[in-house]
Amino acid sequence: MELIYRVKKSRKRWKEKSVARMAIVSILKKLVRRQWTTVRELRSRVKDLENKLAQRPEAQPAPPVPTHSKEQTRTLCVILVIHGVISFRSAPRILRTLLSFGLLAEDAWIPHFTSVIHWVLRLGLCRLKAVSRQAQRWIAIVDCSIDVGVQKALVVLRVNLDALAKREGALTLADVQCVGLKIGSTWNGETVQRTLTEIFERAGKPDGILKDGGTDLNKGVTLWREENSAKQTWPIADIGHVIANALKAEFSGLKAFEQFLEVVSRGSSRIRQTVLAILMPPKIRTKGRFQSISRVADWAEKMLEMISGAGRAPEQSVTTRLRRAFEGLSAQRAFIERLQMECRIASQVMALLKNQGLNQATYRKAKELIRPLPERSVLKVRVEEWLDRHLRIQSRLGMGQQALAVSSDIIESLFGKFKITLQRSPLAEMTSMVLALPALCGTVGAVDVQAALQQVSHQDLQTWTKANIPPTMQQFRRQTFDLRRGEWVPEIGKYG
Repeated sequence: MELIYRVKKSRKRWKEKSVARMAIVSILKKLVRRQWTTVRELRSRVKDLENKLAQRPEAQPAPPVPTHSKEQTRTLCVILVIHGVISFRSAPRILRTLLSFGLLAEDAWIPHFTSVIHWVLRLGLCRLKAVSRQAQRWIAIVDCSIDVGVQKALVVLRVNLDALAKREGALTLADVQCVGLKIGSTWNGETVQRTLTEIFERAGKPDGILKDGGTDLNKGVTLWREENSAKQTWPIADIGHVIANALKAEFSGLKAFEQFLEVVSRGSSRIRQTVLAILMPPKIRTKGRFQSISRVADWAEKMLEMISGAGRAPEQSVTTRLRRAFEGLSAQRAFIERLQMECRIASQVMALLKNQGLNQATYRKAKELIRPLPERSVLKVRVEEWLDRHLRIQSRLGMGQQALAVSSDIIESLFGKFKITLQRSPLAEMTSMVLALPALCGTVGAVDVQAALQQVSHQDLQTWTKANIPPTMQQFRRQTFDLRRGEWVPEIGKYG
């Protein structure tokens, strides 16, 4: 009996393999037939095009290749970096590509990428030096960059109060002007206050200061307002950080949230090296986790739809494998639905206020959006408090129905654009390259670039760098090691 059972089992396996092979062969035959059909169609089209080309009149002579002076080449490189959002090294490569296709004169000058860096920085320095007081009312957007090496950059942008009304949408870099830029290794309330005092003495007092919820910026702005008796300069809290902090206060201490993150993290590691990796959840960051938690909530809701269903799924099906990988996710359905509902409402409120600003109309719309939230929801309570407080600020500024900008996303966009231009570097540090930040703000045309290169020399750039950029770790390294002789210089203590 055992022999008969083995034969039957073997025959059954053979049949299953045979059926699977025939299915694959059938699919491959269909693909081959489709490809041959496509090839025949392409051959027919090529033949038709050849006939049409043979009937065309004699081709006109190619237009003359444009020539570029060195001044035009400088301008073109700077415009490519700023408007094309490319790295400094890419600008000469693009010129070489144009040259190889005959779109530049054969004797065209291709500069080195370091020259492109210096031109962009001279434009940035020219714009920074041109900062002065203006008659129009404005608000300042203040933020610190992420750590680059051991230093950070404090950046202050100027945005006119009527910028949102003119734009009729979210702010862009063309709507802002960089009025302040300072490099430092340590930022706290006192250093922020001193820097703001220095910047606002030259640019004038703003009507409001828009910032995130960082303690250093909060304390620095408070100290500056007290020292300068600037009670009419209103502090404006960034709506994105307010909502992220509200979500953090509501969910971070819950046991259900910790279990949810554990299930997601464990399941992600189980499918990472498999064909199911396309279904991996968004990366759960440690820092700033609640600024992108809505993406994780959306993923969890879709994953529940995929693994739900009555009965048992086939052994090797996608549903079964996902159920095993994300074991315990279905048991958290109630929590996931609550998280997704609050994240969805938070995203709608942010989309409304970031794109349209805050006035009476958007205030009422935001109130309507948060109405479905429970009365004891931390998100609902904090957003209502923020809306009431900032609507009073908008009214005290005398803006009428003009919308007040309440999002600092534009400064994050500036930092992101700067990173693309700078490219990744294994020894990245804050150097004179930060002068690219003012160059990326506002509108830049050929006339602006040419004027800046005439007004600011390379010597001016070196002088500003020496006065404003602290010594970098790379400079310490060069001074500590005599690289020419390969000898160690023991006096390292004097460098910090």
